[in-house]
Amino acid sequence: YYILRDATTDSRMIIDCGVLGPRHNPGHAHCDALSYELAVHDNRLIVDSGTYLYQAGEWRDYFRSTRAHNTIAVDGKDQAELWASFRAASRFQTHCIAFDDSRFEGTHDGYRRLSGGALSHRRRIERISGGWKIQDTLEGQGAHSIESFIHLHPEVAVERTQNGFRVKLDDFRLTLVVPDGIPAALVKGNEAPIQGWYSPQFGVK
Repeated sequence: YYILRDATTDSRMIIDCGVLGPRHNPGHAHCDALSYELAVHDNRLIVDSGTYLYQAGEWRDYFRSTRAHNTIAVDGKDQAELWASFRAASRFQTHCIAFDDSRFEGTHDGYRRLSGGALSHRRRIERISGGWKIQDTLEGQGAHSIESFIHLHPEVAVERTQNGFRVKLDDFRLTLVVPDGIPAALVKGNEAPIQGWYSPQFGVK
């Protein structure tokens, strides 16, 4: 885990650039390579979705999936192949390229197995004036569908703006800027498909 701090906004970014799990026991693995969380004034703003339960089924599948984390999904696939309650295959490898007081840059190879051209995902996170900048680069061949997920704490208020979303938590404001031409959606509590859920503790969602 890599931590970046911004004193001007009293915010902290925590970035996951670890392996899928212990090589001898990957059963608790989640597809969270290059995912991140953001806390402001000791309040959680952008969060990991959690675990919820261990029972095999669609809810276990969701909370372990790439789309349940603040990272990139390619062609609707997960970064690793997970099934049942505690099975995992096609494990990704991660690598930290650069890290200092103001930036993090890392990569993972979880999409090397894709048909039609393997991809690598490279993410750069840096502090900028009054906020954070996240830049994703995918390198490889072929045409692919790319989705980027950001999960907000349930207590955060969100509204659409002309160029993205405005996020409010107490007296803190954050603008999520979406580049022109890229569609964006706000999802909360969907069940078909499952999306937009948060588990603060085991057994609760």
